Amino acid sequence: MIDKLYKHTIEIFKGNEKIDRVMEPLFNTLAHLLTKSYFIDSSYLEYADLIHKLVGKEIFESKNIHKILACVDIYYNLLFFEKDEKFNLFKRALRSLLILMTHK
Repeated sequence: MIDKLYKHTIEIFKGNEKIDRVMEPLFNTLAHLLTKSYFIDSSYLEYADLIHKLVGKEIFESKNIHKILACVDIYYNLLFFEKDEKFNLFKRALRSLLILMTHK
């Protein structure tokens, strides 16, 4: 079931790029699911890595504060995935959080 949820989430990301009325609720929902530890498992590192990339691509040069705050929640929760040399998700999520700290 979680595999389907990840796949649908990625489809929504790819099908609705830069459409704020779709992406803001998606970010909030994803942040809540990550907060409740639904996805924190080493078997989902590939999906989490892809979500990190898609979220970064979506908020690039964004000035929408609601989207950015939801993104902070997503990046924060990605810190809790197991550390893996292949994906390096912890370091990239931490770097992304630090970059968002300097946002206007």
